[in-house]
Amino acid sequence: MKRRQLLSAAAMIATAMTSGMLSVGPTAAQQPPIKIGMSMAATGGLAGGGKSSLIGIEVWRDDINAKGGLLGRKVELVVYDDKSSAAETPAIYS
Repeated sequence: MKRRQLLSAAAMIATAMTSGMLSVGPTAAQQPPIKIGMSMAATGGLAGGGKSSLIGIEVWRDDINAKGGLLGRKVELVVYDDKSSAAETPAIYS
């Protein structure tokens, strides 16, 4: 009889612990997206390479989001046009 009570108590404790772990904190769907920011040459003399790079990064983002996101969170890209100008770039990051 004691063994049955011990196993029953252990099962209840395990169930309670598992239930608590599943309901702690917000779910990934409730968390904000992970934002990845960058400057990219979308205009100007280097726009061809910048646009090609951006297409590759967007394909990566779409693939990651289709698989459930990064660490369970969606990825959002924040892209600024640096106009192919080295003088423009520092202002984007400050």
